[in-house]
Order: sequence, then C-alpha cells, then structure tokens
Amino acid sequence: MPTAAATQIVAAVVIPLTLLSPLKMTPAPKKPMPDTIFAAILSPFTAGPVSIPGHFKAVAQKANWSMYQLQDGIVVVVYSTPQFGLMAIFENSKSKNLFDQTVSLNANEQIINSSFQFPTGEKIEYDVRAAKSKWVIKSVNQQPQNRDFDQWPLMDGDFNYSNFFDY
Repeated sequence: MPTAAATQIVAAVVIPLTLLSPLKMTPAPKKPMPDTIFAAILSPFTAGPVSIPGHFKAVAQKANWSMYQLQDGIVVVVYSTPQFGLMAIFENSKSKNLFDQTVSLNANEQIINSSFQFPTGEKIEYDVRAAKSKWVIKSVNQQPQNRDFDQWPLMDGDFNYSNFFDY
C-alpha cells in the first residue's frame, strides 16, 4: 500500500507569457510566381515559355511577341514559344513603335534562339542550354562575358522592389 510522502511540495502550473512585439517579420509569399511576377527563372532567356501573370494584358501583340505595360514608362516585350522564352524590359517608353522595332530586328525565328538585337543597337548573344554552372549570356556587343557567375561579386545595397511586385 502506498504511503504518504514525508515532505510535501507545492506544485505550480507555469504558463509561459509571450509578449507581442511591434516588430514582425513578414513571411515570404507562398506563390510569388507566376501569379504576381513575370517568370523567366534566373535569366531573361529561358528554354521554355515565359509565364505571364493573368492580371497583365498585352498592349501589343504579333505572332509569338507581346508587350506589357508594368507601370508608367516601364514596358516588357516578351517573345514566348513552348521551347523558348525571352523578356526585354525597357524604361521611359510606352511606344508601340518600340514594339514594332524590336519585333522587326528579331524576326528570324532561328536567330532569336541565340541572340537578341535591341532597337538602340546593342546585341546580346546567349545559350539557354548552357551548363548550370554557366551564365547564359555569352557576349554583349561582341564582347565576351564572364559566364562563371560563382566568381561574380555579390550585390550590395538597399533594393526597393515594392513598385514592381504586388504581394
């Protein structure tokens, strides 16, 4: 038969108190792509189509090309097929003329898979099937680029993307 303890201890129930802080971290969005941003993975060139958020409507369209107004003065010109996607972002422009020039300069379906000509004359050559350790951009204006991105310096500073993303 059990016997009573010689010493008795008063038991206490402890309920931890958590103070609410006015400083809170906002969790990352659960679905930032493709619902709120144009998706082209890590590069403006992809070996697949560009995913365009449903709330953006094309302001110009021709064959596989389309143009979208992001905000005043910023437009995105998109070339997208099931096998290849490209995005070119232009500032200080609303012009349909920009769209027509871009499409005209890049009309060859075979060449667009490896190079892009800007209306201002700049040309980018790329390889969307580059090894995962290589940056896809091979040259800019015929100047070879350092494609070993593990050796690139890291970005530094404050970046405000709130104007572009609607989370």
